Amino acid sequence: MADQTRVVTVQLLLERLEHLVASAPTLPLGGRTVLRGDEALQLIDRIRRALPQELEQAEELLARRDQVLQEAQAEAERIVLKAEEYATRLVRESEVLRQAREEADRLMEEQRRRAAELEAGANSYADAVLTMVEQALEKTLSEIQRHLLQVQRGREELQRRLQEAAGASDPRPEQEAGQGVEQASTPAQ
Repeated sequence: MADQTRVVTVQLLLERLEHLVASAPTLPLGGRTVLRGDEALQLIDRIRRALPQELEQAEELLARRDQVLQEAQAEAERIVLKAEEYATRLVRESEVLRQAREEADRLMEEQRRRAAELEAGANSYADAVLTMVEQALEKTLSEIQRHLLQVQRGREELQRRLQEAAGASDPRPEQEAGQGVEQASTPAQ
């Protein structure tokens, strides 16, 4: 409030001085102005006394302006530093994210490769087991065929012996005796 009063005072004093000069009479020759010296000097003295206060106030304002500028500069530097830290953190986090994605991709590829290996191993094992089963079945079938052949030979031998026995004990003609042997051997099948 006091500062405003001083500013107004100086302004008013300057306006009075201006009015004093403007309203002063001028001499017809040479256009010189005639001032009331005591009044002009009094106004100048009052202005002079008021000016140091105004200058002091201006210096304070300048000092405050410099302080405000320094504070603003410090705040700007702090904001820039925080922004740099934030950017650095973002870059670091994006780097971590990139590394995590690469690790995930690597693990997925490894699992796919391992699954393919397991599938190939399982297929190979299944092929080996089926081959062994096939060989065992072929061997069993061969044994069965061999036994069937032996049974067939045994039957033929039995039939031959029965025929020989029937021929030796039956006085009937050989043809009838052969039919009897066939009939006797049929139920054995």
